[in-house]
Amino acid sequence: MISDETQVINQIKSLNKIKSKKVLVGLGDDGAVLKTLPGNLVTTVDSLVEDVHFDLAYMSSFELGQKAISVNLSDLAAMGATPQYAHVSLGLKQDVHSFFIEEVYRGMLD
Repeated sequence: MISDETQVINQIKSLNKIKSKKVLVGLGDDGAVLKTLPGNLVTTVDSLVEDVHFDLAYMSSFELGQKAISVNLSDLAAMGATPQYAHVSLGLKQDVHSFFIEEVYRGMLD
């Protein structure tokens, strides 16, 4: 079981091996600081809600992670943008197991 937000953040940090010199402040702070080039930055947040956008009876947590990234990549592609970063926000049930979170992130990273 996950007991607090810090535990979740530390678990996710241990999974993410992707590092970028353009991410000045990343996971674990109140916001992100990105070093951008001149030009336009396109951002998107497309949240998925259980029993509305997905049903865990029909998909694994790994597949949920893949879907979460895919819907946002699709939005960026529709805008003609090239993805460089992922800004993730989670809404979790109180009794979530760490394995579930890990598999969601493994799906995203896949």
